[in-house]
Order: sequence, then C-alpha cells, then structure tokens
Amino acid sequence: MEGTREFDDAPTSNGPATNWQNVSQVRGMMSNMYPTTQQPGSTTIPQPNMITALDQDMPPNHILLAILSTVFCICPCGVLSLCHAVQVNDNFLRGNTAAAQYNSRQAWRWGITSISVGCLVITIALIYYMVLLTLRL
Repeated sequence: MEGTREFDDAPTSNGPATNWQNVSQVRGMMSNMYPTTQQPGSTTIPQPNMITALDQDMPPNHILLAILSTVFCICPCGVLSLCHAVQVNDNFLRGNTAAAQYNSRQAWRWGITSISVGCLVITIALIYYMVLLTLRL
C-alpha cells in the first residue's frame, strides 16, 4: 500500500500486539519514565491526611450570617464574609483544616463587622432625620 507504514508492535486484527503481552515490561518502562523515589536535592511537600481531617469536626461556615449581612446591611464587608464562608467547606473537605478554621473566623468577623457598620449607618440616618424633623417644627 502506498503512503502507509506497518509497525511490528502495532496490533493487528488477527490478534494482540506481540511486544506488549507482558505487563511487567510495561511497568518497568513506566517506572523508568516516572521514578517514585525522591531525587537528590528536592524537597517533599507534605500532603494533608484525609483520615485525621475527617475525624475532626468541621468548623461552622457562617453562611447564613454572611448572606444576611450582605443583603440587609449592603456593606462590602458582607461580601468578604460571604467569600470566606464559601471557602470553609471546600478547604475542610480537601483536608486543609487550618485554612477552614481561618476562613470560618474571617467569615464571622467580616459578618459581624458588616452588621455593626450597617447598624451604625442606620442609627446615624435615624438621628439625622429626627433632628431634621424637630428643626422643621
């Protein structure tokens, strides 16, 4: 046939490839390509232990506080609270409990800050309108 090549190790329709019958040969080739031992001078990155992560209690994500502070207080702090609250579950399920606890604390802090700023703005607005009403009388 013109323009085609035939390979010795290519599978044919009559049977399997002859060069790839032994699985240990493939494993040997793969271990040479991708060594599992640590190379000299390299550092290992510790992976989180999923068993110990799942044994711990998941920190609260404070998602309700974040949503309510974002909707009712209309403060950028509520958006920050919402961003941190969403990350709590993902970090915990990945085994990064330290980041999950950090995001839980930050969601709480930004939610409370948003509510505080919202209450302060509402109080100042009410006092302003009360003073304005008393001066008009």
